[in-house]
Amino acid sequence: MLRFFSLCIAFSILLSCSQDKVDCATFEWGYGYTNGPDLWGQCEADCKGKLQSPIDIIDVESDASLETLMQNYQATSIDLEHNGHAIELTYEAGSILTWDAKDYELKQAHLHGGSEHTVNGERYDLEMHLVHKHNDNDLTVIGIFIEEG
Repeated sequence: MLRFFSLCIAFSILLSCSQDKVDCATFEWGYGYTNGPDLWGQCEADCKGKLQSPIDIIDVESDASLETLMQNYQATSIDLEHNGHAIELTYEAGSILTWDAKDYELKQAHLHGGSEHTVNGERYDLEMHLVHKHNDNDLTVIGIFIEEG
């Protein structure tokens, strides 16, 4: 019985290790166990940094010296689409976020089932990104973690 139990543990370890390696020729990023954010860096060098998705936000403290985000969001109709990676909501013109003396227009929001980013290694149920664009093509994205309940 002990031998069978040891064999099961060894097989489980082998199986879990093999799922952590991806074939970059066929890899399609996503948010599941076999294609989620923890694996993106194996095929995309840009996804290995501390400032590029996905990131683990570690031991963050609030900073009262940061400028307040001023938002002027308007009621609007939206276009809703599941693009294969997220549920995306496209907004009509008119909703503005002001930050660092620049006005950014809300272009779209999207939801990730299972957060893209983590906080101290913890993944949240959903993550929402509000994507804003300045007329100089500069982007500002606000990320919101969402928990069930």
